Amino acid sequence: MNKILEKARAIEQEIIADRRCLHQMPEVGVYTPRTAAYIKERLTEMGIAHRDCGVHSQEDREKMVFAGYPDAPTSTGVVAVIGKGGPCILLRADMDGLPMEETTGLDFAAKGDTAHMCGHDAHAAMLLGAARILKEMEDELPGTVKLMFQPGEEMGYGSRTMVEDGLLENPRVDAAMALHVGSQVEVGKLNYSPGVASGAMATFIISIQGKGGHSSEPQKTVDPVNIATQVCSALNMLIPRIRRRSWCPSVLSARKPTTTCLCVSPRFWITMSAPGAAPIPPGCSKPPVRCATPPSLRRLSPSPRRSWGRRTSGPSRR
Repeated sequence: MNKILEKARAIEQEIIADRRCLHQMPEVGVYTPRTAAYIKERLTEMGIAHRDCGVHSQEDREKMVFAGYPDAPTSTGVVAVIGKGGPCILLRADMDGLPMEETTGLDFAAKGDTAHMCGHDAHAAMLLGAARILKEMEDELPGTVKLMFQPGEEMGYGSRTMVEDGLLENPRVDAAMALHVGSQVEVGKLNYSPGVASGAMATFIISIQGKGGHSSEPQKTVDPVNIATQVCSALNMLIPRIRRRSWCPSVLSARKPTTTCLCVSPRFWITMSAPGAAPIPPGCSKPPVRCATPPSLRRLSPSPRRSWGRRTSGPSRR
């Protein structure tokens, strides 16, 4: 272990340089071509075999566009392999950013309307550092290490695009490991959990269709904005009112798409329309659902659809 630590300290500045370079090229969703290109270039410099890994079906592509994410023609995951034989251990790092502006003023701050505010640039840089060390020690490895650079973590399904493209096979993965930076953890310390470390994610979309009309006769209209605010308020009260001691911790919170909750939990969107009226901003709430166990997630899954206002469609689970 001391040998590995010494090697890590020796490439500290290299890892910092990678992180700062990645920090300046944030990309949102499963399509992160510049980030993936940088990762592959660095792996090639280290002499590590790698391949593109990720499938993005037309159905998923359309759903993500509907949910407000940028169109993604494909998934740009990258997988690399070091060593040979078994067992096979997978090391995973996410690499996508968030749709928000960075205002830190740092020399290497991201420009534009996307930023690395959840630490995925650091995760990818750390995995590149691990890749260099493991490659140097390849002859000493009693098995195989598979490296997973994953896009689309903030969307809640980026890993699935890679799993469906054979990530866990050839060679078959026996165990997987990952970590996440946290500003609440003191530098130099590592937290771990013997059980659940983070919540599972669920996504559903509720579409509310109102009825347009003139502002002088609101009684003849159905206002989807008003309905949506009531839905969000009710959903925020769901957990406190029905929580039971036997349940694992669960969270559902309503938020606007412009907030930074993208990295907090699973999502649900409310989209709104009112035919015949002036354009109404598409909708606007994204209450995330996060649960620690599958039974909790099932119990929080939407019940048979109920109607608010004139017509409600959904929810649609993903």
